[in-house]
Formats: sequence, structure tokens, C-alpha cells
Amino acid sequence: AVVSTQSTGYASKQEILETFSEVAEVKDVALTALCCYNQFGLVTFQEAPSTETLLHLKNVSIHRNLLTVQPFFKPPIIGHSEKKLFIKRVPARASKRDIERCFDSFGSIKDIEIIRHKKCAFIESFDTKVIALIIHLSSNGVIFRVLGQNVFVERFKFKVKS
Repeated sequence: AVVSTQSTGYASKQEILETFSEVAEVKDVALTALCCYNQFGLVTFQEAPSTETLLHLKNVSIHRNLLTVQPFFKPPIIGHSEKKLFIKRVPARASKRDIERCFDSFGSIKDIEIIRHKKCAFIESFDTKVIALIIHLSSNGVIFRVLGQNVFVERFKFKVKS
């Protein structure tokens, strides 16, 4: 079982681990760098905690920063790439570095391809967790901005030739 976290300030991996270990055995913690005054992460448990346990975690804070916790469900990957994102409405003057700044706090970026005439980009990561976290955050209302402009994030869909 996995939950996503969002903090209004910085919390170390150890602090997150200790906080969640009080209620269930934690297998792994993955955190982003502080991004737009928020920090995002995924906490993986050895076994699924009860609903009551997850409700208890709704009001957790670390260093007086509220920690928002919600179940994380990785969507099925049928006809999609696990390691690639499609970004829409990319500003015409955006560079690879501008796009990388927006997303590299979630994990390392392998490659960025910008298609200027279509105002879009493709981001490839080394880690499937990075892509899953960005998609999860985007679908839960987190807004990503490149050069001050909102961009839309989707999982990359590849076309299957028949």
C-alpha cells in the first residue's frame, strides 16, 4: 500500500519515516526537493494500513507544517509509457532547462524533447516512481508552471501500429 504526502514545508526522509512508522511498518519513503513551498512524497508500507489508520494520519504535522496524506493508486499502464510524460501548452521560449527546473525536484530526468511548433514537450525519467508521482499530483490539482505559465501534464500514450 502506498500513500502520497504533501507538506507545506521541508521534512526529512527520516522524519517522515518516523512519523509513519508509528502507525504501520514502512517499506520505503521517496521525497521530492522543496518545490514552490511544498514537498511531495510517496510512502510505501509493508502491508496495507487500515482505513482508520489512514484517517489518523490526516492531521499529522512536522515542524508545524501540515502533512496532507491520501491513498496513492498507480493507474494501469495499458498503451502508456511508465517513464515518459507529455506536457501541453509549453511556452514558445521555454528551454529544456526551464522545463527541467519545473520537474527535476521529483527525481532525475533522463531526457526532454521540445516540439516548439506544437507547444508541447516529452519528458523521460529514469524512474517510474517519478512519472507516477507527477501524474498523481497533476490529477489531484497540483499546477505545474514553466516560465510562469501553467502547463498540462499527461502520461505519454504511444500509438500501436496495426
